Amino acid sequence: MDIQQLRSWIFELYEPVPEERTYAILTGHDGILIDLPPFDRRVALQILGVMTPRLVFFTHAHRTTDIELWREALPDARFAVHEADLSMVRGEVVPAKNGDLLWRAPETRVLHIGTRTPGESMVITKVPGGVLFAGDALVVSASGAVALPDARYGTDEDIRAGLEKLREYEFSSMLSAHGRPVWNAAKERYLQLLNELPRPHKRFGHLLDAPWDRAYLRVRTQMSHNPIVPQAETIEEAAGHGPSTLVPAWERRPAREVSWPQTPVATAASAASGDGKKWSLATEGPRTLPPRRVSAVQSVPWDLLESPVTFRRISAAELVDIPQVDWLHKSFDVSRDGGEVVFSWNKTGTYEVYRAPVASDAIYQLTAGDPRSRALQPRIAPDGGWIAFLRDRDADERFDIHLVDRAARDERRLTDHPATRGELTWSPDGRALASISDEDGALALQVIDLVTGARRAIARNLRALEDLEHAPSWSFDSRFIVYHSADADANVDLYVVPADGSTPPWRLETRSATGQSRQGRFSADGRALAFATDARGRWEIAVLPVRDGKADGATRFLREGHFDDTDPLWDADPRRLLYRRNADALVSVRRAFLVSNDDEPALDVPGVHFAVDVAPDASLVYHWSGAREPADVFAKASDAVMPHRITRSLPANIPPGLFVEPRHVRYSSADGVEIPALLYLPHREAVDGQDCPPAVVVAHGGPTSQHFSCFDEWIQWFANRGYVVLAPNVRGSTGYGRAFREANRGDIGGKDVDDIVAGATWLAKERVADESRIGMFGISYGGYLTLMALARAPQRFAAGCDIVGPTSLGPFLAATRADIALAVELYVRGLSEAERSERSPIDLVDQIKAPVLILHGKKDPRVPVAEAEGLVAKLRERGKAFSYHAYDSGHRLILREQRQDALERAIEFFDEHVRDRPAAALTK
Repeated sequence: MDIQQLRSWIFELYEPVPEERTYAILTGHDGILIDLPPFDRRVALQILGVMTPRLVFFTHAHRTTDIELWREALPDARFAVHEADLSMVRGEVVPAKNGDLLWRAPETRVLHIGTRTPGESMVITKVPGGVLFAGDALVVSASGAVALPDARYGTDEDIRAGLEKLREYEFSSMLSAHGRPVWNAAKERYLQLLNELPRPHKRFGHLLDAPWDRAYLRVRTQMSHNPIVPQAETIEEAAGHGPSTLVPAWERRPAREVSWPQTPVATAASAASGDGKKWSLATEGPRTLPPRRVSAVQSVPWDLLESPVTFRRISAAELVDIPQVDWLHKSFDVSRDGGEVVFSWNKTGTYEVYRAPVASDAIYQLTAGDPRSRALQPRIAPDGGWIAFLRDRDADERFDIHLVDRAARDERRLTDHPATRGELTWSPDGRALASISDEDGALALQVIDLVTGARRAIARNLRALEDLEHAPSWSFDSRFIVYHSADADANVDLYVVPADGSTPPWRLETRSATGQSRQGRFSADGRALAFATDARGRWEIAVLPVRDGKADGATRFLREGHFDDTDPLWDADPRRLLYRRNADALVSVRRAFLVSNDDEPALDVPGVHFAVDVAPDASLVYHWSGAREPADVFAKASDAVMPHRITRSLPANIPPGLFVEPRHVRYSSADGVEIPALLYLPHREAVDGQDCPPAVVVAHGGPTSQHFSCFDEWIQWFANRGYVVLAPNVRGSTGYGRAFREANRGDIGGKDVDDIVAGATWLAKERVADESRIGMFGISYGGYLTLMALARAPQRFAAGCDIVGPTSLGPFLAATRADIALAVELYVRGLSEAERSERSPIDLVDQIKAPVLILHGKKDPRVPVAEAEGLVAKLRERGKAFSYHAYDSGHRLILREQRQDALERAIEFFDEHVRDRPAAALTK
């Protein structure tokens, strides 16, 4: 038995079907429909294309408005309602009583929970776990919790009396005419609802205790839909409505004779006479076909419903032994046929390249280099035979391109030019590799011909902005490459260049105002280019018609959203696009439909989806991390609810419950601007019974970046040691619109520092943490903010830890890498020399009162070690309290012993100067 749902976004109809949440129970070629939308001939075509309806059951009389039209369209179907609705329906319908079996559907019964009014019917069927078709009687809220019926059905006491009737039935899933499907433990939530009634002001889904609000919330609890499609006999007629009405089925169904009725609508008398055959709801039909695998109805694995764990301290050695799949360099790629995924994983302590078949549990390590060398950003060739990747040493980011075959027998060094920046991408014909490289101090788009070995720069003087990316992408015929680059006014545009370099690049007109257009992706036929743009104030997905790589029409925006949407990717069906949505530090994957402009969640488990790719069969392979789970690789079949985990980074001896989930909060800065932040509250056992625990404010790197709700080694380390952690997304952070993202341009070390200080003040004011025991921590730009906060608010912070942070704006811009200097110049533009000095920590040493821990890499290519050494000399000269250590590494610590040493140094420093500091007197 199969369950499907009629949805206009499946059919890509030009006009949506009103009241479209209609379900079909399929038993072989026959089936039962639960409710029908207002009559639409196109929908009837879709239904007849896949099944011969034998019974239509209406859960409410108001759904029978077009019953006569549906009688004509579905001549082989009988129509039934509960006996309570019989008097409200025109024409002959079959009455059903409580407990009646529906025809042909094994163990499918009618229920009625009404107490005072008609129209509260349901259907329940014993597919695996049990499915309750709630119709109009129950509503499923947007948060996924069972909520109250419509007010017209009576009081809370009436609702309780009706819902009590469901106690005797088992069901794990619930389908409603109003809200999202509820999968997995629907009955438990229904029973929870009964415990709460009658309390009309309860907001279900927000006040229920975990795991109700987490484990059942998003894609793991949503229905996976199989589209109902026309068969061969109806395709021609359906095509008259336009090519976008035809969507291929996920699996081929046998064709059968289907004919549209030509007879006029029967009169009421003739309709009542029927065909003379004895028939009732209990008529026994032939045995149905054995049910095929139903992957859309599965129980959530019990390991998702985590029981409370016994708290314990995690050692630094244990923490650094937790690997994760690299996301910073987008080290993830899927083969063209969708059968394999390659990724970089530090399972052995350093990042190496791995290959894994999507459909099995096997994982193969392809590289094994020097422990001080990283293998990053693997990209699999179109034929699957070779994997290209980048190697550097000591995280110096001076990359060379290497190749390794899929059997790991042969690894070759493709370039001897350690200035490649990355962003590898294969040409679809497999003959060439494109990447971004440093050509004499300026960035260029280079193409390496793998047949001749020739390397040439086809676009020069590229300028990066914010994230230092250019996102080159090939057209599917391998003729063109699209990339983005910034101009002197900080606008970013898409450019197209022939892959052979025969002509200079040309700019695509994608925006009518200032802003950025980036991440261009050609469609398979080369006639459209999807991209992300912030020209209207937020990142949005847009499509530009193109011909031969040049604009052939106006830009069309898919949706006008309230969140930042980026990273478009063409789906297996070319009328759909996947993209990533950044909403309150959570990043999901959504699917947009080009015809209807509708969209739906494709991957929405709470956390961060760093990357996703789609296979020809529409299955998704993706890279995800949660706040308590390190980044791993997953695959999700097109008809599945639960994904298949390919990697498992978290060791079995470390339960996720030892880590903490953040809360997304907002607080007011000094000028009244609301600042979003993630608040991590430690376990009660971690704070050792203290009334008001110490805290660490953690500033993110960037400048243009943000804190995400994903696994953060440093934050979890502090929380496990009993510190409250506030991770603010200060002005200049991504994820909250263009105006907020650009708010620190020309103001670095200004309002962003105010936002940091306001966060610490908020912790103290709300008594989340002890006001006298608040520390400051940051890496890179976060280290800069740490030093600035210590200087600007010496009374607020007890200590601070700066890791690889710049300390002097002038010398830093002169010494850093050229592409970084161009990007950072945007944040100091307009500042005089005196103002730059006022925003340089090295010139504010006299104002720093708290002890400082400084950690840096001797081979840092971004923030030269001279930045740290200059600050240390100044601190020593002024007699300030500080501790300094330099590692034999780059901008990031890559060796386990380095990471462990940094963790231990930092926690010892904070314990001494923050935790063990006398607590402030607490006033009521």
